Amino acid sequence: MKNLTRLVYISRSTSVRSENFKGIEPTVGRILLKSRINNRNNGLTGVLYFGDGCFFQCIEGEEEAVLSLLRKIKNDSRHSDITVRSRKLIKERSFGSWEMKFVAIEESMKELLESRGYKR
Repeated sequence: MKNLTRLVYISRSTSVRSENFKGIEPTVGRILLKSRINNRNNGLTGVLYFGDGCFFQCIEGEEEAVLSLLRKIKNDSRHSDITVRSRKLIKERSFGSWEMKFVAIEESMKELLESRGYKR
């Protein structure tokens, strides 16, 4: 595979989230279902973290497929304040066959963020 690329971005969700909601937030669930299908078709793998109304995603694949997905995300009304944190060529994937792994916010993640001085 040529130009294998890893891209990491963060964004804010534009969806209103109920504080009492348990499980995967419905908008995130729809994103995951569609992403798994599209990513499989486009040779992309990665992981999506969602918590406190923010997305943190790492995407891997051929550079053009990764950049094409980034363009779609930037035009997606469910995201705002998109910031690319890292983009680099890689020798191998970190996420194997994960079309899109989801990681929900957990107490240990909250503690890690707080230890680094972040409230959210």
